[in-house]
Amino acid sequence: MKKIILICLSLMMLTGCHKSTTKKIKLGLFYGMSEKKLLKIKKHYDILVINPHKIAKKDLPTLKKHAKKIYGYLDLSCLTKKKALKSYKNLTLGTTVSGKKYYMDVTSPKWQSYINKEIKNDASLSLDGYLIDHLDLYSHYKTTKNYQALKTMVTRIQNQKPVIFNNAKDFILKDTKILKNVTAIAQEDVFTYWNHKKDAREDVSKKTSDTYKAYLKKMVSLKQHVIVIDFTKKSDWHAVINAYTKKYNMQAYFGKKTNYSKE
Repeated sequence: MKKIILICLSLMMLTGCHKSTTKKIKLGLFYGMSEKKLLKIKKHYDILVINPHKIAKKDLPTLKKHAKKIYGYLDLSCLTKKKALKSYKNLTLGTTVSGKKYYMDVTSPKWQSYINKEIKNDASLSLDGYLIDHLDLYSHYKTTKNYQALKTMVTRIQNQKPVIFNNAKDFILKDTKILKNVTAIAQEDVFTYWNHKKDAREDVSKKTSDTYKAYLKKMVSLKQHVIVIDFTKKSDWHAVINAYTKKYNMQAYFGKKTNYSKE
């Protein structure tokens, strides 16, 4: 705790005279929220990210009273265990860190057809963009075929709508030319992460944290809007993260639940 406080004080001293040039996006990441809860949100957002499967077209006008733009959540590489084992068992690779989803074989025409169908089903909602998740499949299964399959799907989406990339470090760094029509670069687990084995939130190792920080600084240098996502409830960590993101022209986002289900 003392170490965190000292880090916080040091960062505050460094940023005391520093004025951030980043215009914050008032972001609402609620793609884990039920339709009932979505329709009861109180605040107003620049961008509201929802699960398109959890909202009816008739309810969109209600949501639009609370957001300038509505983005859909799109998991490009994973499925819940139940759905994966029921319909795509032969395409499963391995489980995500949480153990709740399977990474899928994105090179499979069957998987690509599934993603295309998902996007087609969203058309009636006239979404303003997408938050694309689990591009970290490439970090865990780093093959040329996986990269090309992801790139093809991502490019197809970018040609139609703007995107937010979430947890996509290795995929983006493979070729930064993919940074077209991008609203923001979001990254979790930069400062703290959820240890699923211990069922507790812990500090990210210095080595891992530094790797993410270097990546995010590069994104800022490439004129990208960077959002650091964290779920810690500790006020001292909030101060550290706020000071760090301010110093490096990034934006902090503190989620209340890791499944993005609470305003």
